[in-house]
Amino acid sequence: MSSSPLSSKGSATREKVLSQARKMLIERGYGKLVMREVAESCGMKLGNLQYYFPSHDVLVKAIIEAETQQDLVVASHVLQEYADPEKILRGVVKELLMRWRGDSGIVFSTMYLLVLHDKTYRTIYNDTYARYYNLLEGVIERVSPKQTTEEYALRARLLCALIDGVAYQTNVGRKADFQSRVEDQAYQIAIGGGANHDAKKIDYSS
Repeated sequence: MSSSPLSSKGSATREKVLSQARKMLIERGYGKLVMREVAESCGMKLGNLQYYFPSHDVLVKAIIEAETQQDLVVASHVLQEYADPEKILRGVVKELLMRWRGDSGIVFSTMYLLVLHDKTYRTIYNDTYARYYNLLEGVIERVSPKQTTEEYALRARLLCALIDGVAYQTNVGRKADFQSRVEDQAYQIAIGGGANHDAKKIDYSS
């Protein structure tokens, strides 16, 4: 791809390709994301698509980067919406969990799989998580100020691991109860505490 800045039309074309490729990745899976078919679905020639995304790997990495950026945009809206640190924390956890349990989860699952088989994806994997850690460290600092840098880093990774793991749970009973429990545990991680939630019986048959 040319290193010169894209025109407004070029930027719009690039976003159109990304959107269509993301849709095909989610619906078909990584193995059936074919560059030529992406180009055809966008009404363009393969050579024109390769101007924006020279290879399949470049396209997939761009999809992952765009997904991460959208997560951060959603989180920034939460930061602007609330002033109370705990509400910010709960809001960020809720939004990320909702996205990671949906289409974003498919995009990131693809990334996890690729990292296992292709070391070139390790950089984008590390960069992606670094951005989430940075976001969560800032949120945690609002909830629990005056901690060390190392402590914020540790709590951010624990919190990210919680959201990551929860996103793959499907049989969780009543979603509202489950979401509340996750937010409670996220708050305990943020303040450096242990589990501190009244034991509730969740009906897993619903």
